[in-house]
Amino acid sequence: MKFYYFMFAMIAYLAILYVCEFVAENQVYHMINENPLFDRGHNLLPIVPQLYTNVVLFSLIGYFIVRIGYQQNITILTNYLWMVTLLFMGRTILLIVTQLPPSLPECSTVKKGDPLHFKLLDSKWKECLDLMYSGHTIHATIIFLCILYMSPYTIEKVIIGLLTLLEYIFIIASRMHYTADVVVAIIVSTLTFLAWADIGEIKRVWYYGGKYGNFLKENKEHVF
Repeated sequence: MKFYYFMFAMIAYLAILYVCEFVAENQVYHMINENPLFDRGHNLLPIVPQLYTNVVLFSLIGYFIVRIGYQQNITILTNYLWMVTLLFMGRTILLIVTQLPPSLPECSTVKKGDPLHFKLLDSKWKECLDLMYSGHTIHATIIFLCILYMSPYTIEKVIIGLLTLLEYIFIIASRMHYTADVVVAIIVSTLTFLAWADIGEIKRVWYYGGKYGNFLKENKEHVF
């Protein structure tokens, strides 16, 4: 049963990644002459290549997969996929409803009247409007929290924590995101992690109400 939960989570995860990237890459930049927003992080940090952010993130993801494989706990990986999926759903909605001026002006090549393109990550297309909130930060933050929660080794927690902090710095310094995008992503990722029910408990929590449902039943006089 755990394997089926994992496969379902993987399919949902890959689907929402595609949908989010599709939305981002097909957005028309409506404020082509708008100046970037003021950002203190950008003022403090020099510009670095975006490659740095991807190298650190893929290193964290690769280590996490190997670590989970060694731990042989597929439930942790399943929960990770569901948490990221849920957060990317929110991210996709935010990308649709509000557009922010990118921190690198004129970095989008999508124009009004262009046909929708379904082949993503194509070098012929350029976009930089997927700002609020940071997807890189979501992945890195939840990996760090999972390691912090499950690892008995202080040195492992410290190293992953430092790499996660480095990822935050690179995301801001590369101008992939504003500092606010990173901060909001850290907050929503942490709250989601802290509130998350084990995947095996979700049906019970939804159907029977879980601890909160029992609390309401026992305290009916406090329910509006």
